[in-house]
Amino acid sequence: MWPSINAEYTQENFRRRVSDLSWSKWRPSKIVWHNTAAPTLAQWIKSADQDRANGLVPGITRIRNLEAFFRDNNHWSGCPHLFIANDFIWEMNVLTSPGVHSPSWNGTSIGIEMIGDYDTEQADSGEGLKVKQNTIFATAILCSAIGLEPTSGEVDARHNTSGTIFLHKQDWKTTHDCPGKHMADDKTEMIAEVAGLMVGGDAHDIGTPGLTPTPRNCITTIDGLSFRRGPGVTNESTGTLPKGTKLIILAEAPNGADTWYQAKTPAGYIGWVSGRYVQILTGG
Repeated sequence: MWPSINAEYTQENFRRRVSDLSWSKWRPSKIVWHNTAAPTLAQWIKSADQDRANGLVPGITRIRNLEAFFRDNNHWSGCPHLFIANDFIWEMNVLTSPGVHSPSWNGTSIGIEMIGDYDTEQADSGEGLKVKQNTIFATAILCSAIGLEPTSGEVDARHNTSGTIFLHKQDWKTTHDCPGKHMADDKTEMIAEVAGLMVGGDAHDIGTPGLTPTPRNCITTIDGLSFRRGPGVTNESTGTLPKGTKLIILAEAPNGADTWYQAKTPAGYIGWVSGRYVQILTGG
């Protein structure tokens, strides 16, 4: 029997959906992040607008086409569990049953497909950012329900794995760069955001940070550090900073277990950076 459900959820409805599930028959130990590539996010949104104009749930036409592709064209026994759009979280394969999405890990993981082609489409602004926000939220809800600690999945030379959250391209039987560069580059930050949500962090509301009594200096420790509008990876990026950029810290804000800093660049731009990727300077 094809284990498809094709149900769309808002974030709060997805939370309720997962809270009603029992994992007694199958308890996955991993979550694997994918992107669809086709359809692109632009194609999805165009089709969703057409659905809306026809009185249908936005996105349902694409979901039905994907289901037919997996079931009738590929003749698979299931499909990826979730498809994450800019507005809804779609459950396609019943969450409490193994799906088909990553050949080495089908029996041990939940597959989450992000709608879009993130080799070419952006994930730090616009509708791509909304996809990222929904992915982080859904992952946090699932990790909490299953009892998974959100840690970066790693694979050694002998194909032994550690951690819980993987990118599809880490599967040694996979040949394409999924989930795309713009999502893959943010893996560490996204997992930190998952962890933050699980312990009460807020990935969406910038809130009111407490100003530090005395400005401090720091320096970035990685190249390409995102400079964001708020404290959290789901806030829009206004650009990136090279390694070694000296910043003046103006404020700080917690996000779950992490600390984010509001900082000023040498050129006078103000934004937020993750405390994981800066070093506080002493003595000036």
